[in-house]
Amino acid sequence: MADIIPTVLDGIQHIETCWAMPPSLPYAVYHDRATRRGADLYNGITEHNITIELYAQKPAEDLEALIEQRLDALGIEYARQEREWIDTEHFFMTVYDFSYTEKGFA
Repeated sequence: MADIIPTVLDGIQHIETCWAMPPSLPYAVYHDRATRRGADLYNGITEHNITIELYAQKPAEDLEALIEQRLDALGIEYARQEREWIDTEHFFMTVYDFSYTEKGFA
């Protein structure tokens, strides 16, 4: 499951956390908040809470549909927030939130 982000965002410029110099639109930024847990001195379970922010000059229904199709194909439940106009930046943002669990040796 470690290849989820490259699979979901394949063909879309993307980076974790932020761009130092953002590329031309559209692009995506993702955040991975990971929590490790386990038992008996072994943290073998990682919970990933992912947020993907898709930025585009105009509503990007094709890219939104692509992201959603890929998440569906992986069987990952997700929440898509309402598309939002970022007035100060003059572009749209669509946010996806989802979680998945990895089990195994570190």
